[in-house]
Amino acid sequence: MSSRVFVHDNMQKINFDLKTQDFSYTDKIIDEIKQPLSLTVQVTRRCNLGCKWCSEAKQIKDPTLQDLKFLVNQIKGVGRIYISGGEPLVRKDFAKIVDYYSKKFQVLALLTNAVAVDEKMAKFLKGKIKYAKVGVDGPRSINNFTRGNYDEAIKGVKNLIDAGIDVSISAMLLKSNLPYLDKLAQIADTLGVKQLKLIEPVRRGRSSNYSMAGIPTKSEIMKKIKELKALKDKVGWNTKIEYTFWDKETKGYSLLVYPNFDVHAWPILDTKKTSDDASILVGNLYKQNIQEIWANLPVELKKSHIAKYTGTAMHKV
Repeated sequence: MSSRVFVHDNMQKINFDLKTQDFSYTDKIIDEIKQPLSLTVQVTRRCNLGCKWCSEAKQIKDPTLQDLKFLVNQIKGVGRIYISGGEPLVRKDFAKIVDYYSKKFQVLALLTNAVAVDEKMAKFLKGKIKYAKVGVDGPRSINNFTRGNYDEAIKGVKNLIDAGIDVSISAMLLKSNLPYLDKLAQIADTLGVKQLKLIEPVRRGRSSNYSMAGIPTKSEIMKKIKELKALKDKVGWNTKIEYTFWDKETKGYSLLVYPNFDVHAWPILDTKKTSDDASILVGNLYKQNIQEIWANLPVELKKSHIAKYTGTAMHKV
C-alpha cells in the first residue's frame, strides 16, 4: 500500500508521505495553496504531567464537544490535523473527539505523553489516527526529571506500536539530556519507533523559568548531531533522527489553534529572551474559517509553514 496521501484539490500537486511525515509538491505553488498544510488543535491545556519546559502551561477553558464539531467546518480542507494539548487524553470525551475527527480528515495524528494510553485505548486509536508523537526526553532518570512518569510513557509507546500505530518520539534539547541522546536513540530503535525528533525549547510558559544555562548552544547541538549521525551509521539504527531548528526559515511556521479557537503563528521568538508572546495572533475560528485566516497571513509566514512541513527547514541525521 502506498504511503502517500493526496491532500490538495489538485491531486497531482501536494501529497503527504506517511513514512517521512512530510508534505511535498511538484511546483512552487504558494499562491495556489488556499489553506495550511497542517494545523494543531489544542483540545485542552490541562495535563497529567508537569514538564519543566512546557510552553503551553497557561490555562484556557476547554472547548465543548459541540464547539469542536463546529470547528471541523471551520478548518475543512486542511491536509493534516494534530490533536494536541496539554494532554488530550485527560478529556473524558477524548474518544468521541477522535472518532468524529477521524471521519472528517485524511490525516489525523495525535500529540501525547502516552501516559494514559493503555492497550484498550491503543486498539481504539488504530485505524483512526495515522500516527502518534510521544514526548520522551531521555532514559528513565533524565525523563523523570524533565517530564516524569517514564515507565508509563514507555508502556504507552509499546501499546501504540503493538496496536500497529506508527510512533515518533519528540525530545526537548536540554543540557541535562544532551549527553544521553544516544541512549534515547537506542531506546527508540529497540521499541520500533519510526522517528526521533529533537526540538529546541520555546521560551514561554514554564520554559520562561528555565535558565538559559540549561539550554545548549547551537554549536553544542550540532556537535551532538554529528556524533549521533556517526553512531547511527555505525550501529545501524532504523529510527530516523531529525533536529528542528528555530530560525528565520521556521519563524511562525506552525498554526496553533488554542482552546478558545484563537489561531497563533508559532514560534515567533528570540531565544535569548523569555516571553509569553512567542506567537502572533492571526485570527479566530469562531469568526473566520481557516481559508480566510490563511489568505490574510503574511507571505513570509506562509513560506515558513511550507518550508517546515515539506521537510526543508530541518536537519535530518
